[in-house]
Amino acid sequence: MTDADSSPTSPKTSRRLALAAILVLTLGVATIGFLALRKDGTQVRYEVETGSGRTMMVVYTTADDIGLGTYRSDVPGETVSTPWSTTVTFAQPTSLISVSTDAAESSDIATCRIFVDGEKVAETNGIGGTNCEARIP
Repeated sequence: MTDADSSPTSPKTSRRLALAAILVLTLGVATIGFLALRKDGTQVRYEVETGSGRTMMVVYTTADDIGLGTYRSDVPGETVSTPWSTTVTFAQPTSLISVSTDAAESSDIATCRIFVDGEKVAETNGIGGTNCEARIP
């Protein structure tokens, strides 16, 4: 190798730097594309419905430190309209998720469903209320 081949402005050094820059740029674009396409966590969708279209409240597993979310009417003594649904993203693995509801009337049929990443993993019906449980794979 001559001194001309190793100088900062030599053709070989320029080509190597250009190839290294192209490689870094390509890897950077590929990484950004991968991150944009990959799924961020597990999406869990909870659904509740009742024959009367009303429920007293819905309790479901959340992804925060508390672990349970409760959805009820903002007006004391009022009911929650059904069908009702919410989606929670679990960034960390969790073993058991659940949703439960008490129907507004004791003779009302309640249905709950849990979907994990779009696939239904649990569905239960009950008179006066119901509870669904599932495990996130």
